This record gives sequence, C-alpha cells and structure tokens, in this order.
Amino acid sequence: MVSKIAFRFSKKSPIQSMIIFLTISVGVGVVFFILCLGTILKSMILDQSTSYQEHLIIQNKRELNYSDITMDLINDLERDNSDIELSLYTSTINGMLVSENGHSGPFSMMLAKGKNPNDYIKYYGLDVSKHLVEGRVNNPLAYEIMLDDYYAKSSNINVGEYIYFTSTYGQNLKLLVTGTYDLGLFRLNRAKGYFDFDLFDNNQNKNYSTSIVFQVKSPMEVEKTLDNIKKPVLDTLGDVKIYSWKFINPDAELINLAQIAVVTTIEIFISIAIFVVVVSMLNYQIQQKYHQLGILKAIGVKDSKIYKIFIYQTFIISIPGIIIGLIGGTIVFTEYGKYMVYPDGSPRFNITFNIFDYFTSALIIIATVLLASVLTIRRLKKKTIIELIKI
Repeated sequence: MVSKIAFRFSKKSPIQSMIIFLTISVGVGVVFFILCLGTILKSMILDQSTSYQEHLIIQNKRELNYSDITMDLINDLERDNSDIELSLYTSTINGMLVSENGHSGPFSMMLAKGKNPNDYIKYYGLDVSKHLVEGRVNNPLAYEIMLDDYYAKSSNINVGEYIYFTSTYGQNLKLLVTGTYDLGLFRLNRAKGYFDFDLFDNNQNKNYSTSIVFQVKSPMEVEKTLDNIKKPVLDTLGDVKIYSWKFINPDAELINLAQIAVVTTIEIFISIAIFVVVVSMLNYQIQQKYHQLGILKAIGVKDSKIYKIFIYQTFIISIPGIIIGLIGGTIVFTEYGKYMVYPDGSPRFNITFNIFDYFTSALIIIATVLLASVLTIRRLKKKTIIELIKI
C-alpha cells in the first residue's frame, strides 16, 4: 500500500517530480564527471612529475673524465633491480645556439650515454609517435637533433634547417633539425636539446659534471629502488649524492591534495544545491497533500508509514534520475576525452571508468536526497490531524 500511494503522489505532482528528477540527473552527472576528472588530474600530476624524466639521480660531487664513463655500474644495477627500466649517464652543457635564419640565444644541451645509442631518445619520449609534431625522429648516430615545438616556432626554426651550437667547453656543432616534439608536459626551459655524448665529445681528456639517471617502473615506490642501489653505488663511486624525483618535486603531492580539495568543494556545493531543490519541492508537495495526510492519520495510519510514503516517493524519482545522470556523465566525459588530444589525434589521457566513481556519485546523491526527505517530513510532527484536515 505504501509504495502504491507513493507512486500515486508522484503522478499527482508531475511538475515538482520532474524538477526533482532533472535536478538529481544533472547533479549526479556533474558529480560523476568531477570525480572522473579528479582521477585524471591525479594521473596527470604524476605524469607531469615523472613522465620522461629522472626518477632516480646519482650525482657525482666531482667532475668525471669522459674516458672514465663505463656501463659496468649501470649493468650491475639493472641486473639486481628489476624495477629499473632505463639508465643513462647525463651531463647538461650550456652554450649558444645560432640558426640559419639569424636567431641567436642561450641553449642547453643534455648529453646522454646509454647502453644503446637510442636509449636517450626512448628515455625522453622522443620516439613516441604522439609526441612528434613535425618531421621525424633524429638518428642518434648522426649529427641531428629534435627541438621542442614551442621553442622552434617561437624562434622561427623550421624542420630541415641547420642550427649551430657552441658550448662553454668550446665544442662547435652543426646539427640538422629533423623534427619537433610536444611531450604534453610543463617544461620551465624549452631551449633545450638532447644529444649523444659520444658524438659531442671531441676531447677524451675533458672532465664533465655527470650524473647517472634512472627511470623505474613504479615512480611512486621509487624509495624502494633507492634503498636497494644506495650501498652498491656508494661502494663503487664513493662520495655521491643519491636522490629521487620526489626530492626535486616535493610539491607534486601538495598539488594532488589541492585538486582533491577543489573536487570535494565542488561536490559539496552540488550536494547543497540538490538538497535545497529537493527540500523545496518535497515541502511544496507535502503542503499540497496535507488534507490527504490528515485523512490517512484519521483512519489510523501511523506516522512511520506516512514517512515511508514520502521516502518511497523520493526514491521512485531519484533512482531513475541517478541512472540517467550516470549514463549522461559517462557520455559527456567520454566526449571530453575525445576532445583532449595530441597533435597527431591520439588522446592525452586514457578514458577509464572506475566503479568506485559510480558508487560514490550515487551514494552522495542518495545521502543528500534522503537527508532532505527526512528533514522535510519531520515538519509533519508539528501538525495535528485536525490541522491537516482543515488545510
């Protein structure tokens, strides 16, 4: 009987029921979209902090002679630590770059030496097709280079041109620009290129400030790998500094906490808006049905059953609204993911849907609607049967 009366009440107030339905649909859709976006933002914050960058750094406290650079330590560390994916010797050399069109300015060259000539191209994501904006990937065994697309365009440097780099060590390089790339990551310094250490060095007796850098499979658990390599590194190299990307970028977790706070705040405001609408509509519906409620009380229907009538009525409207809202949120977020693409059309992030986001969105709205229903219905306790029938 309770469910039939609840259904009948809903039909008798179509406008109010439709407003509640639309409010819940839009609300749950927005909450779901925001939750999904928060998950993506967390992933993107991690990507910005770790993708194609140094996860672990062994920094020499003294300059190292180029002829002393060997792969022995790297080979040993990779053999004993399965979490290590790529390893390089690196050195940043500053200098001046001059292009054929007359552009001149400071430029940093990241020199790299790995087990294979193309290791630095893989390490810095230059061989990933979605990052290639124009041209082709450079041949690591030739005097060729790729440039950051923003830097190349702002400096009016075109693919196919030659650039001339003069280092602070006195080397002069003539390099063919084979392509431009966009990693989709924030870089403070875009006047930067990557080049093979072996091709750069013309003086085998020159000393460089070098580091050994690693990329690992689990950047968030990089401390485990750091602890594993610390002893063999210190035994082999002596006085060096070993640290992880978390030391370089300690704000990454704070940024993640900030986005969680923003997402939570938006969810609270949406819940408040839904609460106000549901309370207003239910209160109006109850006022319109005071006479019927008074009759029900007069014939012996208990208050608990009357409360159930409005709870049922609310959920009869809410459940379809939640389902429609989740479907709508899924469609909108999917289309948003299709819109966010790299220059080659590939997506900037993988569209994934977590069952937890569906459950959380529904739970937030159900809790909001239930609270609004309970607070509205409690007002009936202040009305006597005679007061209800007279209205």
